[in-house]
Amino acid sequence: MTKNNPDYETKCPHCKSTYHPKNAQPAIKEPLNKIYILYALCPECKDKYDNANKSEKINIANQCFLNFKKEGKDPAGEIYPWSVTTEIALHTNGYDVDQALMNGQSIPWEIYHLVEMGVVNLSSLPTNLFGEWPLCVELKFNEP
Repeated sequence: MTKNNPDYETKCPHCKSTYHPKNAQPAIKEPLNKIYILYALCPECKDKYDNANKSEKINIANQCFLNFKKEGKDPAGEIYPWSVTTEIALHTNGYDVDQALMNGQSIPWEIYHLVEMGVVNLSSLPTNLFGEWPLCVELKFNEP
């Protein structure tokens, strides 16, 4: 977790280029149970995606899925910082894409799974957390 690190860089799930998350361009939503995964592209790939025909858009999306799911780790075994996030992370970061990429969802995994499966409504989670630690979120979640 980066906690608003200004030097943080992310990796485009399409072309694998490295860039700052403030330049991330939301492009592709993939359903995941009751939420979605959001693939954000670098500006160059987003431009290609926006100007592509339907078949080319499918190819770009498929390449993102493959890179993210099959090449999730670098040769040293570290997880790549793909510019991919979830609807939950967007919500807990005030729907700010670069904050969601840098901070993640900032909630305990138990709560994440309840939302993902539709047991807990996303709107019941706190928003605008901008990288607060999970304990803070759990306390806010349990407030009356």
